[in-house]
Parts: sequence; structure tokens; C-alpha cells
Amino acid sequence: MTTCSLGHTPSGPPELVELAEYGICGGILGRPVSIAFRDVPPDLTAGLWGYLAAGIPSEQVLEVWSQSDVRRLNARIGNIRLVLVYPSNGRGPFTNTVDWMIERRRGIQHPLPAVLSNFDSRTGDTPNSTLLVTGSAGCNDGLMAWLKEQEQFPGPRTIESVPEISSTCLMRALRESCRSDSPLSVRDTKIVEGLTLGAALVDAQSRCSNTRSKKAEVSPSHYAVVRDLLQKPFLQSINEPHDELTCAMVARANLQLSLCAKGTPPNTKPVGARAGTTSTTQTDNSCPKPPVRMITRCCLSDLGNPCSNTLKNLVKQFVKRGGSEDVELLGISEETFQEIRRRSRSTKLEEELMKRIPCWSYKQVRTRFENLRREGLIEVSRSAKNGSLEYRIPEELAEQRSPFEHLPAVEEVERFI
Repeated sequence: MTTCSLGHTPSGPPELVELAEYGICGGILGRPVSIAFRDVPPDLTAGLWGYLAAGIPSEQVLEVWSQSDVRRLNARIGNIRLVLVYPSNGRGPFTNTVDWMIERRRGIQHPLPAVLSNFDSRTGDTPNSTLLVTGSAGCNDGLMAWLKEQEQFPGPRTIESVPEISSTCLMRALRESCRSDSPLSVRDTKIVEGLTLGAALVDAQSRCSNTRSKKAEVSPSHYAVVRDLLQKPFLQSINEPHDELTCAMVARANLQLSLCAKGTPPNTKPVGARAGTTSTTQTDNSCPKPPVRMITRCCLSDLGNPCSNTLKNLVKQFVKRGGSEDVELLGISEETFQEIRRRSRSTKLEEELMKRIPCWSYKQVRTRFENLRREGLIEVSRSAKNGSLEYRIPEELAEQRSPFEHLPAVEEVERFI
């Protein structure tokens, strides 16, 4: 007997819950899809994990706290539906070990568990079919509102008989419909297949809840649901380097440095002029040189805190200067800024901008900006003579795109079925 969480509330769960359920159900068919969480508050993570675990019998949920739990998983991996890997509190993370253990058994036509964990850069490259969920403000707010509506988590729902579901035709059509210049990677193929099988299983159980069906079809409609989910902005592949929040930190730091530098008088003392006008061997030390201004960790943290005076003063200076050429450095698009300016009076423009700009915490500054700068992936240089310092990040980190935007459209896949 196999069980899985299939119950949906009348208002429907957020996309993140739906995605996790598809990944767990795909594991029943031997194609699990795991999820790693980053920037999702611990209370929301615990609530989501609790909801998903409540739909599965306790003996089929394994919590990994130590190396002994990893050994237990190795002995019972065929009977486990969900693995929860908790933060290691300074010890070596176990997520990578668990991922290798599951991935080595993929393709043997036996149930395998999906893994829920917190993202940790120390885990290194994982071979598993893992999605990275980045908790943006919209994603976290939606999850929080939905969890508040859950008075009681649903109990386990029993799947008396798992139907035989094959994704061979769909995956062959998917590979044939891909353009030659953007083929699916091995990881992307496994993620799409696992989620599509999970969606087909959920659909089969909801349509045939009173009958036992031995076979079910994976249709393009299941692929369409999965494709739409994979386009969500909070989703990334686990090896996708783009980090929107780090880009926002770098942009706002550069704006702060630029505005601070404009308040420093330039060093106009000519050195090496023609004889008779200026000494070529002596300089006047009474005129101080402009200080080297760099962003401290404390200042960058304040620039992401909507209640800090540092951020309020930055927005005030930006509005006072006028124009919109640097509005994207605040983390607001040009279109959004023009819309805010049309709807708001000049006195309320600062308030509206404060509501729209991205925010971050001190911990995120430490784990993102500082780590990348320490590794040399964030460089700093002076933009011009006597100008402000400017931070730069690799283009690969700054490239904003969905890692699954290259998935073929549903109509293209249907042509090859």
C-alpha cells in the first residue's frame, strides 16, 4: 500500500505546494524530484514540510539529523517516500550524500523518496533532480497566507493501487521537439519527467478515486501544467548560478557609492605641469585626497532594511536628484517607476518607492555578497579618475532568465506524439 498527499484545499494550494506534491508522487513511480529551499523563513519551511509529511504515514518519512539517519535511509530507501534533511548546525551537510544515494538507484523501476532540504553552498554539486526555491517576498507572503488558512493538516490518503504510467512517448516527443541549439540537459529531462509523472498520478487518483485503474496515460495536458509551474520566478535549477538578490545588493551598493562620491570635492591639484607654473616634485598636502569609500557589511545590511535611515536617505537623495536613469539600481524597473510617478504625488513618491524596492537581511548579506566577494567573484574598481568605486559581478550571475524557459511549447510537443 502506497500513500501520498493528494488533498487540496478549496482555494487551492500555492504553486510551491503543488510542485512538491508532484515531486513526491513522481518518486512513487521511481522518478522523484527534490526541492532545496533558500531564503524561505524557518517557520514557513517547517509549516510546509509539516503539511507534506502529514499526507504520508510516519514510517515512510525519514528525518536526517546525523550520519546514523543516512545509514537508516540506505537500508530502507525503497520504503521511504519523503526525506527531510535538517540544517547541520556547523557539521558536514548530509544533503549531498542523500542525493547521491537516491540518484544511483534511479531507473530501477522501484519507488524512491523525494528530498526536502535547505540550500547549503557547502553541499557542492548534486547529481539529483533538485529544484532550488528562492523565497522572494511574493512567494513567502503567499505561502504564509495559505498556511494560516490550514486549521488542521490532512491525514494520509491511501493509494490502493498505483497505476502503470509510462512517460516514454511524451519524453521522446519532448526531445524531438527541442531545438538543436537548446537541447534539454540530463537534469532538466529528469525534472520534467518526474514532475509530469507525478501530475499524471495525481490526476489519475482524482479522476478514479472510486475505481482501481491499472493503467494511466501521460498526456500533453500534464506537461502543460508542469511547464507552467517551472516558469515561476522563484524556481531555479540547483546548478543555476543566477542570484537576483545578490544582483540587487551590488546595484544598490553602487548607487550608494555614486551618491556619496558626488559629495566629495574632486582632487584638482595638477601634478607634472609645465615648469614655472607648478612644481613637478612637490604637492600640496593641505588639500586632502578623496577617501577610498567602500561598502561595509553593516552599511549594505542597512541598505536592505526598509526601516533604516540609510535606505530612506538613499531614496530621498534619488528623488531629489530627479530623473530615472539609475532607478534600476534601486531594484525597480523603468516601467514600474514611471507608473509610480504618474500615480503618486511628489511628496509620496518616496513612500511608494520604499514599498516596491527589494529588501534583505544581514544574514543574506553575509551568505551571499560577502561569500562571493571573499571568493573573488565580486570585484571592485574605480569607475573614473577620482570617481566612486564600483562593484562588478560575472555576467553569468547577472543574467536574468528562467532556467526552464527553453522548454518546448505544448503545441510543439503534441506534433511528435
